[in-house]
Amino acid sequence: MPDGIPTPSVIPYLLYKDPARIRDFLVEALSFTEVATHRSPEGEVGNIALRMGDKFVMLSRAQPDMGLAAPGDLPAVHAGTMVYVADVDAHYHRAKSAGATIWYEPADMPYGQREYGVRDPENGFWCFGTFLPGSGLSPG
Repeated sequence: MPDGIPTPSVIPYLLYKDPARIRDFLVEALSFTEVATHRSPEGEVGNIALRMGDKFVMLSRAQPDMGLAAPGDLPAVHAGTMVYVADVDAHYHRAKSAGATIWYEPADMPYGQREYGVRDPENGFWCFGTFLPGSGLSPG
């Protein structure tokens, strides 16, 4: 695990058939930065740590024999990762320009944020949002 992660912290640990492919997508299309990629002695990707600002996400290989499935192997989306950004519309345009599959366009939501949804190459769900002024919500 990279240095600089405060404890306690909650870090999404996401499973994929090809975590390196998802890492590349998250870096190119969704503004994440790679922190570390850990490999087995055989060279297979194990865990990948990514960050956006001071927040982290971990990617790892799905292992069906251990009951750990990739999003595309499930009959429906079971979870998503919510990420708050300073400018959701600019983030959306970067993702769309990079060829990301947009699930829903940016919209002001009744629960006080502007957000959009995107699917990664293995059908994982990512939501990016910004709090609306006067919503009473804050990113702190």
